[in-house]
Amino acid sequence: MINKFSAVKFTDLQKAEEYIKQLGYSFLESNNYKFEKHIIYKNYKSGEMLLMSSKFDYNTVSDMSKGYQYTIQSL
Repeated sequence: MINKFSAVKFTDLQKAEEYIKQLGYSFLESNNYKFEKHIIYKNYKSGEMLLMSSKFDYNTVSDMSKGYQYTIQSL
């Protein structure tokens, strides 16, 4: 389970969505503006919500390759 003060990061969208599905959350809403994407998921049994945000940045500090990073945090 995700704490309110921690965040889980992924570099692959499919892995991030599988992680959310394993936790029992369903899609609720999507807000997209240019390169910023925010998707809200809700667990209908407990009423808790998750926010998955994505940004285009360097994948690792030591590597120069760029790509999307997906961050999952609770609301």
